[in-house]
Amino acid sequence: MIVLTRPAFGKFEAVHNRMPVFLEQSDIDRWLDPSISYAEILFKELLKDDRNIHSIIENYNCSPLVNKVRENSIKCLMTMEEY
Repeated sequence: MIVLTRPAFGKFEAVHNRMPVFLEQSDIDRWLDPSISYAEILFKELLKDDRNIHSIIENYNCSPLVNKVRENSIKCLMTMEEY
């Protein structure tokens, strides 16, 4: 397993200084292609701020139940307003 992170930008900066690198199916195929160098796919494509996937990700304030280890219910998906 691999987890890729990058410096946060745009709406993600308000949440944390790092954010995940989002991979679409075509990205995964290119990431796993041994003929493409790591630097080429990562720095020239996956870390670009103008990728379409960044515009479709939504964020919202969640309830404090998310931080409770013993809470294991659908309530963890509630927004702060619903809570």
